[in-house]
Amino acid sequence: MKNVILGWVFVAALGGCAPQHLYQRHDLQAALLKHHQNIRWGRLTQAAAPVQPELQRDFVQSWSAHIERLELHNVDVIGMSEAPGGDVVEVSVRLQWIDQQSMNMRSKTLTEVWVRTQEGWQVAAPVFPRNLLND
Repeated sequence: MKNVILGWVFVAALGGCAPQHLYQRHDLQAALLKHHQNIRWGRLTQAAAPVQPELQRDFVQSWSAHIERLELHNVDVIGMSEAPGGDVVEVSVRLQWIDQQSMNMRSKTLTEVWVRTQEGWQVAAPVFPRNLLND
């Protein structure tokens, strides 16, 4: 009987702590890796999965319009800045690609905004970096 009670106390303790431990920093790092790998390989539908639902269509359309011009070589996270409370993180990302029009290697750093939601970490901005292809 004592083991049963201890078992229930253990389960209740885990259940009470679980919401505090959902979608932490390591979850963000895993989401970033998967998202950026999918962009790198042109899997835009899969890359759109962590994008906020109302922005997913625009994400796929925007990247699709430019993906042929870009031959992405690297998508690297170079820094993260967490807002107070930890529910919003600005992620600095360096993209390197060969511009198919000029055949030159290009590089640009952009900032993505990731937000912790009930569904996990989601990209809130940008859908497509407007100045990515500008010099």
